[in-house]
Amino acid sequence: MVSNRSLEPGLCHQLFQGCFVAGIFALANPSPPNSFSEGDGQNLVTEDVTVVEGEVAIISCRVKNSDDSVIQLLNPNRQTIYFRDFRPLKDSRFQLVNFSSSELRVSLTNVSVSDEGRYFCQLYTDPPQEYYMTITVLVPPRNLRIEPQKDTAVEGEEIELNCTSMASRPATRIRWFKGSKELPGKSEVEQWSDMYTVTSQISLTVKREDDGVPVVCQVDHPAVKDMQTKYYLDVMYKPQVQVLQNLPAQLPAREGDRLDLLCQVDAKPEPADVTWLRVDDEMPQHVIVSGSNLHINNLNKSDNGTYRCEASNELGRSFFDYNLYVYVEPLLELQGRLGFWHSVFRRRLPRHHCVPSKRPPPRWRHAQIPPQLSLLPPQPPPPPPPPPLPSSQVLRSIWRHTHAPLCSFSTSVVYGSSRAWVLPKDHAVVSLALGQESLGSLPP
Repeated sequence: MVSNRSLEPGLCHQLFQGCFVAGIFALANPSPPNSFSEGDGQNLVTEDVTVVEGEVAIISCRVKNSDDSVIQLLNPNRQTIYFRDFRPLKDSRFQLVNFSSSELRVSLTNVSVSDEGRYFCQLYTDPPQEYYMTITVLVPPRNLRIEPQKDTAVEGEEIELNCTSMASRPATRIRWFKGSKELPGKSEVEQWSDMYTVTSQISLTVKREDDGVPVVCQVDHPAVKDMQTKYYLDVMYKPQVQVLQNLPAQLPAREGDRLDLLCQVDAKPEPADVTWLRVDDEMPQHVIVSGSNLHINNLNKSDNGTYRCEASNELGRSFFDYNLYVYVEPLLELQGRLGFWHSVFRRRLPRHHCVPSKRPPPRWRHAQIPPQLSLLPPQPPPPPPPPPLPSSQVLRSIWRHTHAPLCSFSTSVVYGSSRAWVLPKDHAVVSLALGQESLGSLPP
């Protein structure tokens, strides 16, 4: 049975306009009426509301089968917010959105945590009906920040990062990412009043590749979306040195080529100095060193050796060795035996011996000059012999580095007892490689 006090406001409002104010005053602190669930045939329908702090909540009391009965809305302290379309409560944040015989809809602006709780819809029927809905207020985290154990890390060290999410409701869930990889963290939750502060910690060992890489602290919370903060790793490391060959464009470097080397250094902080030195000997005087660059304009075999680029910073020193080997085209001595008469009249073939005088040594063997390339045409009477040359002088030809080494030579003959060097117009070219003999063409 419902008391007369709880029924009096509805009857007074319907029958006597003069006692309306008194009825509203009585509703401000009414005795609790009976509650019925919707499953028991109740006509009232309402829905729970979840709202973010500072935003607007919409409270609705609806009647399924309206009979023009009075609808009123009460706050968690059971104070009347709206009686039909009249607001006795002085809180102006509550505003009427819609009123009819089947609905009372009210907005609550600038919602705060203190507004959270149960709100009651009452329908003055016989018997009266009541149904409640709950407002849940979400508080997004504030002051999301990452604090490193120390501002600068050294390569190979293990560092700690702490991410703190302050004053949220409910408590947040913190996740860590480095690039696309999620990192495991350890979280602690601290509650103060009805707010929560969450701190998550990770440990990671840094490498030089991590310098400048962002570590992301991301918050999962129903009041926010994609809330995160970043910390860019600052990693110090000793120099890493590499020597690049700009010239010559292709290996091997040959005698007479220009050599251009660049010493490339990756270090943090920047290296205090970059120096060049020759490991196995003193630096040749014709070598030009300009900062990280080393130049040799005209290579020769005396430049062969190991050239080192060194760099250092406060964390250490590193170097890179460049081994220079200048490929010199070797000179061949062609030594001929058998005399002029044997060569011309008897068509005897001289045998020549190729002697390399410089490195690298080729792969070759002795070869007999084929007859079709060695026979001399009929000779006119010999001219007077030229002045004799020193006996130590021999014909020289260049050993060329191609697919197969070539031995190019000219024939020499002897006139009587006087030695002179005669260069025929034509000469033969024989390729000697891997123990096999192949013939070239006669040059013009």
